[in-house]
Amino acid sequence: MPRHSVGPWFRNAKNAWYVWHEGKLVSLGIKGEENESDAVKAWHRLMGGAPLAQPTNAKPEPQKQSKRQEPSDAKLTIPVLVKAFLADAQQRIKPESYRGYAKFLNPFADAFASTPPASLTASAVERFSKKAEWSQSYRCGFVGTVVSLLRWAVDAGKLERSPIQGIRKPKKQSRGRKAVISQEDHAKLVKAAQGEWKDFLSLLWLTGARPGEIAGLTAADIDLASKTAILSEHKTAEQTGKDRLIVLADEAVAILRRLIAERPQGLLFPGEKGQRMNANNGTCLAPLARTRRRVHSNRDRGPVVVSR
Repeated sequence: MPRHSVGPWFRNAKNAWYVWHEGKLVSLGIKGEENESDAVKAWHRLMGGAPLAQPTNAKPEPQKQSKRQEPSDAKLTIPVLVKAFLADAQQRIKPESYRGYAKFLNPFADAFASTPPASLTASAVERFSKKAEWSQSYRCGFVGTVVSLLRWAVDAGKLERSPIQGIRKPKKQSRGRKAVISQEDHAKLVKAAQGEWKDFLSLLWLTGARPGEIAGLTAADIDLASKTAILSEHKTAEQTGKDRLIVLADEAVAILRRLIAERPQGLLFPGEKGQRMNANNGTCLAPLARTRRRVHSNRDRGPVVVSR
């Protein structure tokens, strides 16, 4: 086990669960390899600032019988809760997933800054999610993220229970046919594109690959002889544990053969500053926006002849 792994890990010699926290090795107070779920909850409490429970084999101090105590942080607010959750999430999830959490939770924290977390209601969250500019899929993502936040707060000992249990999560809408452009529209984009962006758009059409997959292509990923591209890094790599195989049409092979000859090392499609193009940082969206503007400016200059 790496010395600075993220999350709880089991130490056989001590029969206990440990975690690296603020540069120090900390015992989570959980004994037994079979109690991993309890160790994860203890880790969440630690990240949320709550005290750890004493080790399961330690002799508990005598206590007077009393009513069940409420969570200790009487000054807990939704903005404080969101900040703690995002700080914890940043250490254990991918940057893109973290940005998604922050995108939903920061406006939520602002809107409910004066609402005590325990007083939050499912109906209030549902009303907030029904913004006219939000699609049903966006509302689904928002509600799901708030549910994750409050579930984490319970595990971290911040709340006794989630105040929005039973909330109705909207179903995600598949874009389906709306996400597919026509062959004619694609040809217009390719005609208006400039430089390597023309090849980029052509490969998207010829392979059916995701923009991020085309943006990350290198010569090492391409087998021209078998007309395939094999990607170890792709959107579902963690879920499937498998490489992504893309079968290349002859036109795609011709484009890639030329690009590999020009760039045998590094990205075949480096961004304007040499970095990998990414929809989240604008390097992919900016050239597409320029191409679309050129298409609209040329819409009255006659039809585009499509050839495949």
